[in-house]
Amino acid sequence: MKKDRKIKNILINPKFQLKLMGLFGLLIFAVTLTYAVAIYLVLEDFVVMGKSAGLSSDHIFFDFISKQRSSFLNFFLVTFSGVTVVFIYIGFVLSHRIAGPMYRLKKHMDEISQTGSLKSLKFRKDDFFQEVADSFNAIVEERNNKN
Repeated sequence: MKKDRKIKNILINPKFQLKLMGLFGLLIFAVTLTYAVAIYLVLEDFVVMGKSAGLSSDHIFFDFISKQRSSFLNFFLVTFSGVTVVFIYIGFVLSHRIAGPMYRLKKHMDEISQTGSLKSLKFRKDDFFQEVADSFNAIVEERNNKN
């Protein structure tokens, strides 16, 4: 693996990576929606209390509740957007640390099958599954010592 390697593709394993990021997106949406609905229901309880207290529909209390709903909606839209960007970035990083080593292992095994030359395997420093490379390299070392 070259040290000066440039990233050719943002997605190494699109099926896996898009599925992971889709799951992140779904979780963000579910959490945000849950909080938004909870706040909406709390504010709706205030509207019910105002009506049961006999306040007229043009009372300042109802205007206040309406403005609070609008403020919360804007807050959730901004927060949702920001958290989505952060989670997409985290999704790319995590998926690269998972998909990258598996892609490298596949390419390495393809090369061995074509050349017949058993060579050691190295993943990037921050990649997951370093133990897979270690196990593979133990096999290579054992085979090289037998020869």
